[in-house]
Amino acid sequence: MKKYSFSVNNEDYNVEILSIENGNAKVSVNGDVINIRINSEAGQAPVTVAAPAKEAPKAAEAAPAAKVEPEQPKKIEGKLKGSIKSPLPGIIRAINVKVGDVVKIGDSVLVLDAMKMDNNINADVAGKVLAICVNSGDSVMEGDVLLELGE
Repeated sequence: MKKYSFSVNNEDYNVEILSIENGNAKVSVNGDVINIRINSEAGQAPVTVAAPAKEAPKAAEAAPAAKVEPEQPKKIEGKLKGSIKSPLPGIIRAINVKVGDVVKIGDSVLVLDAMKMDNNINADVAGKVLAICVNSGDSVMEGDVLLELGE
């Protein structure tokens, strides 16, 4: 799943999303597992429903944050026409296009595994693939940008 590094009030936290199912997420914060319920729209903070028994370690005790980089740069220059976003949380199973490909509206560009079902993600904008923002195997949340299309 996805890994993130956060700094809150000058304290570093390594966060890994372990699973997302039925509006609930299991995350690891500096090695402590926390269950959260996602009960708001994208861009708003989720509400914690179960916290770890012990306090999160201080920044000095935290392991250095691992920076997660894409496998390789997958972007070319061009005028942006639109982005294809994930309609729901899931895992990228296949990428059916490459940077520079021209797609038509309705073309299947990705396969997203959500709730143990493969979902074809189709282009809703015609254009050239300018950027692929995910890799096969990546976990994505609803609203995450998957591809950028342009002229």
